[in-house]
Amino acid sequence: FRKNLVSSFRGSWDSSTLWRAFKILPESDRKKLFLVSLIQISLGLLDLLGVLAIGLLGALSVTGLQSGVSGNRVNQVLAFLHLSNLTFQNQAIILAVSAVMLLVGRTILSIIFTRRILFFLSRRGATISANLISRLLSQSMLVIQSSTTQQNLFAVTTGVTLITLQVLATATVLIADASLLMVMGIALFLVDPISAAGTFLVFMIIGFFLYQFMHVRAGELGKNTSEFSIRSNEKIIEVFSSFRESVVRNRRDYYAREIAKLRYGLAGMTAEVSFLPYVSKYVIETAVIVGALLISC
Repeated sequence: FRKNLVSSFRGSWDSSTLWRAFKILPESDRKKLFLVSLIQISLGLLDLLGVLAIGLLGALSVTGLQSGVSGNRVNQVLAFLHLSNLTFQNQAIILAVSAVMLLVGRTILSIIFTRRILFFLSRRGATISANLISRLLSQSMLVIQSSTTQQNLFAVTTGVTLITLQVLATATVLIADASLLMVMGIALFLVDPISAAGTFLVFMIIGFFLYQFMHVRAGELGKNTSEFSIRSNEKIIEVFSSFRESVVRNRRDYYAREIAKLRYGLAGMTAEVSFLPYVSKYVIETAVIVGALLISC
């Protein structure tokens, strides 16, 4: 059973879009992308330390307002940071500055690495596109004419850009965000296991249904968008290449209507593709608000 499960998982992973896109890159580029992903994952520790500093600052603020004594856990952390012998004001200033530096520093580093990833994959996409064009031109005329001009053009230009920037770059950033969520989840589980388990269960269910809906829908929209884009470009090239014939046969209005239909269909699908990320955003925001109300009750 274990062998069948492993082989089934390996087969599904090998046939996945992400893995097939990842295999397009050379071995050296895969290692660089993997190294950058590990660095971004490690940046999650800065966020964890920043949140810890904010939590300590909040605990100290409550203690200062109530003129009371800090809890044992807070005192242990302050002693570990060698801040227990300082005054309340100095402790608050150091924790506030540390929290700002950690969180802002993490944001700056994330911006730098994300920008480098985008430029790196964009340049690799240009290299792949140039290699594909070179390989396509070296083929026989029968092989080239087995697909339409727009299909070949889409495959060596827009298709490569979508793979490198929309698939690989997005997956790299998503891995970093997922690792941050995992680090925060583990820390929350150590502090409050019940709240952590409930939060994890709720968001796991929401994430599962979002994936099932958006994965299928995004696949359909991506396929239809590419098809409509190719057909639209083919019609535009067709009317310009046979302009005299269309004038003689009085078919310019026909081409205009056909191109308009394709462009309207493409516009609707493009808008729907652009709206998909906002679906998960609004669902997560609603889940956070409802969850906070349930916990407070």
